[in-house]
Amino acid sequence: MMLGAVVLATVGLAGVWGSRDTYNTYSQDGSERISNIHLSAETPTGSIVKKFPSDLPGLSLLPSKDSDKFYLLNSGNLMVSRPLACLAGSNLSLALTHQNLNSTVLHLLSVHVHGKGDYLEFERPEYVFSVLENLPPDTNIGVTQLSGNHRRNLELAVYPVKFRKKFLPVPTYANNTALISIVTLKPLDHETDPRIKLRLVATNPESLESTSAKIDIFVKNENDNSPIFKSRIYSLKAPTSSHRFSVIGHVEATDADGDKVVYQQVRKGGPFIVVPQTGEILLTEDPQLKMYLLQIEAKDSGKPPQKSKPALVYISFDENEFVDQNITEAHSRTKRRVTRAVRPTKRTEFTEADGEPEGKIVFQLEKESEHETFKIRDENPWVTVEPNGAVRVKKKWDYEELGREKTIDFWVIITNSGSGGWRGLQYTDNQRVIIKVKDINDEPPYFINRPLPMQAVVKLN
Repeated sequence: MMLGAVVLATVGLAGVWGSRDTYNTYSQDGSERISNIHLSAETPTGSIVKKFPSDLPGLSLLPSKDSDKFYLLNSGNLMVSRPLACLAGSNLSLALTHQNLNSTVLHLLSVHVHGKGDYLEFERPEYVFSVLENLPPDTNIGVTQLSGNHRRNLELAVYPVKFRKKFLPVPTYANNTALISIVTLKPLDHETDPRIKLRLVATNPESLESTSAKIDIFVKNENDNSPIFKSRIYSLKAPTSSHRFSVIGHVEATDADGDKVVYQQVRKGGPFIVVPQTGEILLTEDPQLKMYLLQIEAKDSGKPPQKSKPALVYISFDENEFVDQNITEAHSRTKRRVTRAVRPTKRTEFTEADGEPEGKIVFQLEKESEHETFKIRDENPWVTVEPNGAVRVKKKWDYEELGREKTIDFWVIITNSGSGGWRGLQYTDNQRVIIKVKDINDEPPYFINRPLPMQAVVKLN
């Protein structure tokens, strides 16, 4: 050996054919760490049982009484070079070294050779199970089986650790068989965990031999969720001139199970039909009333099908309303945009003195929704309109300068972007505002025709 400290290490990489690397502990994700190697006595010669990094400088297998059964290849792979059948039940010791700066690193490997049927391992490297969601605790999802003589008093663990609150491995020992059942500790939920990947680790506490198997669990969906409407109440408005089969509005519901949803009226109400696939509400004939109330429910396609609580849909008709037909197909599936020609005219009365000083708020326009914003349509010399609907004095009002009607007449545009108002509908309204201005006695009287001087009056006589 080279001069310098000798560092003892039990280090290696994942074993290969027929080998079993074990460690006293496992990482959080269940991946194996290495301290011992377990081999079957039936491992054929030429099998690679350990892989070391090929770039370890000076890696070599030290001569010993057991080293002639193995050979270290230049690639860093440790290979079985002689049959192990006659060594069943034996423990072999190997030592390897490599250089690290000014020290020599020593790798000690303890090789356990197991006879036929004595090798601890799962019958399969991977198990696939399925289970229905919402089943009660203590539900047996599936059973795994171990082979090997050291099958009693095994230490069992499930990884990742977070799933230990949901699953418990339960062993059953009978004759020469060890069966390990995967049992639930709580009901499973498909919407939360549709597929769960586990690693089940079994360890013999006496020999420290360990083995593991992958467990793949598919949680099958049960139709345990009813559809839910995005809004329990819908308020829709349409013009009385709406033609037959025009779209008045639509409702929308979602299903947490991912099932398709269809719509239907709880009971027939008014001249309307509901398109089952889209939730669109169509007018079938001329409306006879100004307002209708519909109850619409959603039903999913699961088994058994689930129904939602009914949504209440208020539909009112107004002769001053019209529907903007320039609606894109994609937009009509989400939000309808309604444009109304006018709201009722806002009429109010103030005195000339109320129109000062400049910037004064004279009155407030009324909102139908807290999300509405206001904007004056055309420039007006007397007033401005704030987005919140406040009407301010722009210029001091002068009764004498107003027109013959003695009014301040202007239009405002009212916009709702869709976040409020009629339960998410977008609309733009127009409203006319007329302010009647009353005169105050702020001017002294004056003659229309200026009087003549007294001297002129005398001469005229």
